[in-house]
Amino acid sequence: MNRARICIIAFAALCLRAQDLVLAVGITPAQNIFNRIQGPFEKATGIRLVLKDARSPEAWRLLDAGQVEAASGGLTWEDWLASIRAKHLRVPAEEELTRFQIGTDQIQVVTSPDVLLLELGREELRGIFTGRLTNWKQVGGDDAPIVLLLDPTQIATNDTFRSQILDGAPFGPSKWTFPPGVTLVQAVAATPRAIGFAPKASQESLKVNSPVTPAVTRPILLLIKGRQPSANLRRLLDYLESPEGRRLTVR
Repeated sequence: MNRARICIIAFAALCLRAQDLVLAVGITPAQNIFNRIQGPFEKATGIRLVLKDARSPEAWRLLDAGQVEAASGGLTWEDWLASIRAKHLRVPAEEELTRFQIGTDQIQVVTSPDVLLLELGREELRGIFTGRLTNWKQVGGDDAPIVLLLDPTQIATNDTFRSQILDGAPFGPSKWTFPPGVTLVQAVAATPRAIGFAPKASQESLKVNSPVTPAVTRPILLLIKGRQPSANLRRLLDYLESPEGRRLTVR
């Protein structure tokens, strides 16, 4: 292969890489937004979305290290900062970042199909999720043990629920015994007398019950370093606000 051909191939590869948009994305933004738009966005723009699975503190670490162009998480900025401090990472100054709210997520309580309660109030949820209430008959259900399931990998979701429903109190003991790759909603659906919570978008097409409960919501943020998004990132933000982007996402 001659030198000119090698140069052409190398240049083509460089151009292709320039069309990659690499993002660090948590569970909630992936389920609500990025997994839903990835194919249509790439087809519409020619930009390949490269999604790195990362919870909020790790997403910031990757952004701070320059390994991704943006980071996205389903939590408030105050909670994101708290998670950064808890992991002893460098805390960013306010002026070095720009935050975009690209959605709002709702966290929904779910129960297994054999739990037929239509509504659970805040005090009942506090009792269940702190472990103080241990039998369904204590909240108007059948005389059967409550099986509490918590997914330790959904860090931002757990922190938001604990803050808004439990007033920061610790969770009770969880019966989570499922292998990696099984979602919280799948586990609840498969476990008799179970209860848990998860982003609403994760519950589609799964047979679980969802009682009426107090609303638990949080923003979905996209974080960049600096003040101006790149051209490719601007195209992503514009796509999310387009009719097609809004139709495809859960916001």
